[in-house]
Amino acid sequence: MIRARLTSTPAPLASFIDLMPMKALPQRTREAAAGFIPEGGTITLKALEVDSSLSGLRETWPASMPPVTLGLKLDDLSFRLKGFDEPFSGVGGTVSLKGDNITVENVSARYGKSVLKSADATLRGITGNTAYGISAEGTLDAGAGLSLARDITGGKYPAWAKRLSRTEASGFIKLSIDALGSLKDKTPKRYAG
Repeated sequence: MIRARLTSTPAPLASFIDLMPMKALPQRTREAAAGFIPEGGTITLKALEVDSSLSGLRETWPASMPPVTLGLKLDDLSFRLKGFDEPFSGVGGTVSLKGDNITVENVSARYGKSVLKSADATLRGITGNTAYGISAEGTLDAGAGLSLARDITGGKYPAWAKRLSRTEASGFIKLSIDALGSLKDKTPKRYAG
């Protein structure tokens, strides 16, 4: 039986990304990661626990993960994403993985003039019918939000993109969102915002 528990001091975002086992990730995840350009900040490994037999690791890796518990602290991360005009900055909070559940707590971030004051999310059953819960508060630069909506709808929903191209917006929008649902369903079971 192998039982390991690791922690770390804060590591630069770029160094942390270099340690990720990209070949073990699904193709779609690898493609999305290719557009991720780290610029700064640190990630601290608060906990990485693996509990498995050596034969269990040989039989399942990399097709599936052994039982893993992971805890990360994000501190003042900044990065660029392909397709976005400005960098995301000031990203902080915690991310944890236990079994097939992911929890994100007290996440804050900035994109241009938009600010995510606080966000919490839980994804349960990520290897099957994933249920989620999301709660977020922040302010959105209306012009940047409209531009983002245009970019997102452009390829998939041309009619919406055309409508949005004729729309102008300025100022700020205060956001407060709560949603519960399943990624399998098209609409949330509960939404307020």
